[in-house]
Amino acid sequence: MGPTIFIHIVTPQQDASRVWNTLAGHAIGIIAAVFSLWIFDALAAPAAMSIDHITWNRMAASVLAISLTVLGQGLCKANHPPAAATTLLLSLGGFHSDIKTISVICIGVIISTTVSEVFQKFMAYKK
Repeated sequence: MGPTIFIHIVTPQQDASRVWNTLAGHAIGIIAAVFSLWIFDALAAPAAMSIDHITWNRMAASVLAISLTVLGQGLCKANHPPAAATTLLLSLGGFHSDIKTISVICIGVIISTTVSEVFQKFMAYKK
């Protein structure tokens, strides 16, 4: 969530800082990662970080997931670069792809976006 907060606070004028871009961008990235893991039968494959190398199916899933994330964000006009990190963390196995972990990611995105928006409004008010 760090890069998401950074973009919202440091560059609030960018499209990537819009609420739509953040929420939709991360949702697209999460869906793309889980779908790609499913396609390549990698949902239960060991995480690259835990076995000290990457399996072919996690690599293929990561390539497809990033491609789908870029395509989906472009089609939805929801470009948000930090979502690509979320996509890779899921597809490479840095995060588990279970419902509990995905729920925590979603809640984190909502909280960080809300806090960033409140901060932006507060800073605009102080001017």
